[in-house]
Amino acid sequence: MIDGTGREPLERASIPIKGGRISAVDRVDKVRPPAECRVVDVSERTVMPGMIDCHFHGAYQDVTCWGDYDLRRPIEHTTLLAARNAQTLLEVGFTAARDTGTRGLIAVAIRDLPEAGVLMAPRLKAGGRIISSTGGLADAYGDWVENRTSLGQVADGPMDVLKAVRQQIKYGVDNTKIEASGTGISPYSASRKQTMSREEMAIACRRGPSQRRARGVSCTGHGRDQERCPGRGRHR
Repeated sequence: MIDGTGREPLERASIPIKGGRISAVDRVDKVRPPAECRVVDVSERTVMPGMIDCHFHGAYQDVTCWGDYDLRRPIEHTTLLAARNAQTLLEVGFTAARDTGTRGLIAVAIRDLPEAGVLMAPRLKAGGRIISSTGGLADAYGDWVENRTSLGQVADGPMDVLKAVRQQIKYGVDNTKIEASGTGISPYSASRKQTMSREEMAIACRRGPSQRRARGVSCTGHGRDQERCPGRGRHR
């Protein structure tokens, strides 16, 4: 057993679990299971703490261009794929994750459904749509294309960004994501181009709406260059 503290692995470990929580960890000769408990023998395997994925996009699947995010499939299809991706993440050892950008409220659903016994998934900090400026990272289409279930939510100016944050908190996200620069796949913004002002980033994250503080909602940001995105280090 590897306990994650840096200590040497413990051979022949006994790990009693009571009420869904580990109650003790020691060698099997020191911690004997009660007679009435169910014993699971994993002596041929390694037991370790669950891993945490801090940058998870459950809604992403086989992406080669921006249209693969949110035009190639209807949102219902993407929801099912996100559920499968979350279950796969759990099966490979990640017991917690933070979703950092999705379509609609997919991540909120994936977070809540395990409690209802509908889905197997890691404990999830749910994100919403990526809040993007016009021509920024997640503003991927021309004005002639209307996509109400897109990955991005366009907001310009501090008050518009604040409104977008409030909308997402209203619908139950655990963290919001803003863009400070483009990315390699952005059609209108280069990855080294700052796309949000310092004021927009500050009102979304540092000062933030009162709802964010009251509900413990965090803010994360995408930024590729520290020098050109001066707010990146301060508002993550």
